[in-house]
Amino acid sequence: MIRSMLSMLAVAAGIAAMPIGQSPAQTQTAVAAQFDQTLLDGWLRAVPAMAALNASSDAPKTDDAARPHMERICTEAGFASFEQCGTTIAYAGILFSGFDPRTSTFKNPSDAMRERIALIEGNARIPSEAKEAMLAPMREAAAGFPKDIPDAHLRLMTDNRDRIFKSLKRDEKL
Repeated sequence: MIRSMLSMLAVAAGIAAMPIGQSPAQTQTAVAAQFDQTLLDGWLRAVPAMAALNASSDAPKTDDAARPHMERICTEAGFASFEQCGTTIAYAGILFSGFDPRTSTFKNPSDAMRERIALIEGNARIPSEAKEAMLAPMREAAAGFPKDIPDAHLRLMTDNRDRIFKSLKRDEKL
């Protein structure tokens, strides 16, 4: 779990890292009842600190070495516990993967992944072997994504879109 938390930028890019032993659906269930502006604000504070730790020449190499750093980051970000921090990071990563750059909104990540899969499947210019290599992990991720993301969570992400991208230091035109 800790090494996946250190890879926060990958999570933010849509590769949602789950706390050990939890599927995306379990993560969604664990956070769905409480995901709100306060937890999102904590995520926004934790992401840059985790990215900085990961990019540092002093980045811990083992879970045992990383845990105290991660606990400190989670505490400073305002999370009630390390577990709440990890679950929130994973859930926000799942939600982030539903970003639609055409509309600059967040939509259900499961639907977004299915749309991406369909686009690749329909692209005749991609060689079959390359296409299957691209599609296999996407299909696996889509199968594990929760289907019933509350609309309020997607609105929260969309309402905070500029802050989210700023915290990720993305220089994309939204």
